[in-house]
Amino acid sequence: MRIAHLLAGVLALSGCATSTAPAQRDATLPPAEAAVKLDEVVGFWTGDWGNLVLKQYGETVWGAYTHRDGTLVGRLEKGALVGWWSEEPGRAPDGDAGEVEIHFVRKGSVLTLLGRYRHGTTGTWHEEWNLKRVEDEPPPELEARFADSTLFHPHP
Repeated sequence: MRIAHLLAGVLALSGCATSTAPAQRDATLPPAEAAVKLDEVVGFWTGDWGNLVLKQYGETVWGAYTHRDGTLVGRLEKGALVGWWSEEPGRAPDGDAGEVEIHFVRKGSVLTLLGRYRHGTTGTWHEEWNLKRVEDEPPPELEARFADSTLFHPHP
């Protein structure tokens, strides 16, 4: 059942894979089954591209993830974390940065993140960033990244 639910979410997401519209919640994406609060989003997650740590700064969420020393900055909008990702070496749009959306699927008390990203603001959406919460302590190298605010770039 869990796999079927996740597969249904992935299939729903795949209908938007070639969108070039600005990042915004699409009606074909799975809605959060109950309103997601910021305190549920922050924490340590793991998935397709390694580990991710999300932290709250006011109404903004910062993330640090394993792949290419990545970071993201976003906000909760209509039940989704919408924002901008960037990675080494350049953290520049169209190559090493772009829009990101993370949608939340709740089954009982379990929250799963279904993410998609694209290069810049007009690239093809990639529907391959799925994450689950980890109760362990996050890796120190991810935690340390939050000390350098120059690595975190909001949507231009």
